[in-house]
Formats: sequence, structure tokens, C-alpha cells
Amino acid sequence: MAGSGPNKLSKFAAISMLSLGLVSILAVSRLFDAASYIGLATLLIASLSLFCGVWLWASPGFVSRLVAVLIASLAALGQGLNTTIGLPGASALAGKSGATFWLALTFELLTVLFVTVDRLRKKPTLNQNCLMLTGNDQKSSSRRGR
Repeated sequence: MAGSGPNKLSKFAAISMLSLGLVSILAVSRLFDAASYIGLATLLIASLSLFCGVWLWASPGFVSRLVAVLIASLAALGQGLNTTIGLPGASALAGKSGATFWLALTFELLTVLFVTVDRLRKKPTLNQNCLMLTGNDQKSSSRRGR
């Protein structure tokens, strides 16, 4: 299938996801000290980001791109909530935005940007099954007209 292999934008998105995972791992110990559930959620985001980065590099299909955008969006949502209204039981983190916050936010936004631009640049391709159905429909409509 033409165009299904990894291209530069898919690779950049994969690198961004891997970087998000590494930055999240760096922040886990600090977050476990503030609130254990936030540390656990960050560890989950980190492991999913690393897995998705490898998956996106190996086969950048629709599902891997969707999962990458969902993970990045979920992480950004958590950071946004923590920065604006704070998270329950983590008053020590409320409103704080250090270097790891900005790095993670950058990688989250870059992931969404790269995946979106990559998807918008691809032209839709027809599946052979669609072509066969279209061919059958044309034959049957030409028979009806006779």
C-alpha cells in the first residue's frame, strides 16, 4: 500500500511521544511524593507514551495515530487541570509549572501537531473493494438502462 510506511512527520510524532514518555518518567518520583495517584497516572502515561512512540515509528496507521493523539491530549488535560484548578489531594502541585511541565506540554502539542499535519497531507486512497463495488454498480446501472 503506497504511503503507509513511516514518513518524516510520523517519525517526528513518534520521537515526540518517546520524549514525552521520558520526561514523564523524570517527573514520577516528585509526583509520587505529592500524591500517589498522580504519580501512578503519570507512570501509566509514561509507559503508554513509550509504547505508542515505538508503535507509531514501526507502523503509523490510523489506530496508532489516534492512540498517540488521545494519550497526548489526556496528558495535556491533566496538566491543564492541575495548573488551573488543581487536583484533589495534590495541593503542593497546584499552579506549579516547572521545566518538566513545559517540556511535557511541548511534546504533547508537537505530537498532536505532527499527527494532524501528517493526516491532512495524505490524499485519500480508494480500497480495491470500493473499486470492485463501484465497477459492479456501474455494470448493473448500465444493464437497467437498456
